[in-house]
Amino acid sequence: MVVLVAQGLSNDEIAGRLVISPLTAKTHINRAMTKLHARDRARLGVFACQLGLVTAHTPDPHPRPHPRPRPHPRPRPRPWPWPRPRF
Repeated sequence: MVVLVAQGLSNDEIAGRLVISPLTAKTHINRAMTKLHARDRARLGVFACQLGLVTAHTPDPHPRPHPRPRPHPRPRPRPWPWPRPRF
């Protein structure tokens, strides 16, 4: 669990890998943080590196797919190039 947190996975992604509910994954992560006196997920990742569970250059055996790039938003219509006439 700590290794998956150190790899930067979200609770939902961890739950999918371990076939548990996202709430159970969140509970396990919070309890690990409590036992290791980690104040956030980043500190939990630091502990995983210090314990040798992961290294900074270890590739993820199950890489996440890249998110699809969002299409560029349509440009806003340009204002009139001259002042609008007042009637």
